[in-house]
Amino acid sequence: LEPQGRLLEAMDASSRATAQAPSEPAYAGFKAQLESTAGMRRKARATLDAALARKPDSAPLQFQLADLLERENDTPGAMQAYANVVRIDPRHGAALSQLLFLRQRVGDWHDLKTLRAQFHDGVAAGTPLLSPFVLLSQPSSRHEQLRCANAWTAVLAPPAEPVPPRALPNDRLRVGYLSADLYTHATAYLAAGLFESHDRSRFEIIAYSTGPD
Repeated sequence: LEPQGRLLEAMDASSRATAQAPSEPAYAGFKAQLESTAGMRRKARATLDAALARKPDSAPLQFQLADLLERENDTPGAMQAYANVVRIDPRHGAALSQLLFLRQRVGDWHDLKTLRAQFHDGVAAGTPLLSPFVLLSQPSSRHEQLRCANAWTAVLAPPAEPVPPRALPNDRLRVGYLSADLYTHATAYLAAGLFESHDRSRFEIIAYSTGPD
């Protein structure tokens, strides 16, 4: 229903599923996701709180709550929820990454040494979804950074099927840049020279923004 744009019907179906199987966290999680998508964040928070009261050790629900709290700028609450995820599932790379990032963001160093060690051990073990961007702000080697980036992309961008060669239209190669930082941002300023240096007679350049206008 949701992919068809029938959001209200999807919310109704998820509410009925949650009522019929209250011990199944996936139904409540999907209901909260739909409520958040619809801009009903208070309702999504209430749905997650009720589900976690029944299943406090559900890592997916705790992670969803952490993300919601972070979006609401409740950083202490988000850190607590991320810490709960890491306690329940020490190999949850996404939660560990975001917890370490937020700890440093607010200057909370009390468990920094432990989190860093856990992160480095995860990189060595190939734990998925440890953020290579978070690792860049940690003491690390280039070998660790490459290993972390490879594990990250293996999950989020697995190798695509090879595309057969084809003739270039107008003898120009079309190059697309995808970024969330194509606005007043350091990355955009640093990349400006790259965009300007392309030979427009040989390359057609297109930028795709996933961030603010």
